[in-house]
Amino acid sequence: MKTLLMAGAAAFAFAVLAGPASAEDNTFGPEPSYNWSGLYLGLQGGYGWSKDDWAASNVSFDSDGMLLGGTAGFNGDTGSWVFGAEADIAWADISGEQSACSLGGGCETKMEYFGTFRGRLGYDLGSVDQGLLVYGTGGIAIGGLNYKSAGGGEDFNTGTGWVLGGGVETTFGDKSSAKLEYLHYELEADATLSTAAFNPHTKGEIVRAGYNIRF
Repeated sequence: MKTLLMAGAAAFAFAVLAGPASAEDNTFGPEPSYNWSGLYLGLQGGYGWSKDDWAASNVSFDSDGMLLGGTAGFNGDTGSWVFGAEADIAWADISGEQSACSLGGGCETKMEYFGTFRGRLGYDLGSVDQGLLVYGTGGIAIGGLNYKSAGGGEDFNTGTGWVLGGGVETTFGDKSSAKLEYLHYELEADATLSTAAFNPHTKGEIVRAGYNIRF
């Protein structure tokens, strides 16, 4: 995370020192390229896989399922390097279970929503007319996690943690773009089942596609 923040700061410093290249492309770098700058909104959806570890109960099992949600973000454009911030929230149905656990009966974890707030830093491999952005991203992740046990009841918690990943985004016309993205995340939560507190850990991967419109 520290390395990502330093890279973003370096890109921003370069943008400020370079100054505007021209009024036509509205970027700051010496090389003309597609102008990614500005606010954007979008839709995103995909599939996720995770490993749910109930360490205090000696239970570990796999989960998987779909996600669908929205995105909001901002890009700054230095000419070839593009930096920015992005937030997203998605409905999720990522669930898994184990038929027997120490709490009695089956155990189940279900993620009901997933969100992130991330920085992005990428390089534009495209042209002035069509951008092709390859980027890395990382930041904070949250997930709505529902824990169930046949012998211990049910508890819903918001897990918090971190996320890292990368993707490719290409433009269509002046204002729209589509992306394909991979994310790895890890979440920690507090839960209580059968009056016993435990700290489940969830780590997983998400592959998703998105469509953005800039303003």
